[in-house]
Parts: sequence; structure tokens; C-alpha cells
Amino acid sequence: MRNCWVSILALVISVIALMLSYRVAPIDFKDYWGVVLGTLSLLVTLLIGWQIYGSLEMEKQMKDIRKLNLLLVNKMNEIDSQSLNLRAAVNFAQAASIMSQQPITAYKSLSVSLYYGLKAGDSDRVCYALGTMENICKALDTIDKERIPKDINDSLDVFNEKGENVVCEVKKHSEYLLIKDRYEKVEAEMKNVVERLKTCTK
Repeated sequence: MRNCWVSILALVISVIALMLSYRVAPIDFKDYWGVVLGTLSLLVTLLIGWQIYGSLEMEKQMKDIRKLNLLLVNKMNEIDSQSLNLRAAVNFAQAASIMSQQPITAYKSLSVSLYYGLKAGDSDRVCYALGTMENICKALDTIDKERIPKDINDSLDVFNEKGENVVCEVKKHSEYLLIKDRYEKVEAEMKNVVERLKTCTK
């Protein structure tokens, strides 16, 4: 602000100095046109100064708006990440509550939990979900024929809120390569176990 006023003052003094140095006749305030021209010159100088000040203020406001916009984007990303983490936690809790009675449904909930954990960038959540999926698969592989769960005939396909296949969406994610081997292994083993158990029920 202070630098702006110094610039304006310097501009005014420069214009006045130019007017005085290039004037042929001495200053005569009785001369009507001289007064008019002097006044107009002063007004033009003030107008130019005001324009400079306005542009500097505008630039400052634009910087403030850009900072505010960046802050807002960061806050929105943070809220989005928290929402994804919450969805992952809810699906994990749901799977834990029905795991013993409905392991297939629990496995599907864990797939959704892994999907949201991956989207949120929460590696711990992804590892918990993947590890629990592996445990369900091992438990089903050693189960007795008499204890085959009621939901064994349910489809292993699971969809997100947009109707997209979760397995396909997980494989599309940029971080998928970090879990690719474990994920594809447990998916293949789970399909084999379920098919075997289905044949036992026939």
C-alpha cells in the first residue's frame, strides 16, 4: 500500500516537472486556458495513478481468491477422503458382524471396504480387508459339509453405489499393482472354494 502511494506521488511530480520544463511562456494563472490545461493534466495524472492503484489492488485480491480456492479444494479433498474412509470402515464392521454366519456376504462387504480404502489411499484399511478376505477363504476351504453356510449360492459379484462391479473398479485403480498378486490369488481361491462347496450341496 505504501509503495503504491510513493509510485503515484512520483508519477505526479514527474508529470508536473515535464509540464514546467517544456513550457515556453512563464506560468500565468490569469490565463484561463493555462489553468484549464493544468487542471486537466492534474486530473489525468490522478486518474492514471488511480488506475495503477486499482490494478495493484485487483492483483492482490486475485491472489487472495486463488489462495482461498486452493484452501477450499484441499478441504473438499479432505472431506472426500474422510467419507471414503468412513464407507470402508462401515463395510468392514458389517463384514465382521456377519462373518461366522454369512461368510460369502461378509467377503463381498470386505471387497467393498478394500475398494473404498484404495480410493481413500488408506493402505492399512486395504491390508486389513485383504487379510480378512484371505482368512474367510481359508476358513471356507476347511469347513465341514454339515456347516456349509446358507449364503453359499449367492453370487460373488458385488457392486458399488454407481452400479459398477467392484472387482473391475479395484483393478482399474492406479495403486492396484501394489496388491495385484494377493488380490488375484484370493479371488481365484475364493471362486474355487465356493464352486467346490456348491457341488457338495447338490
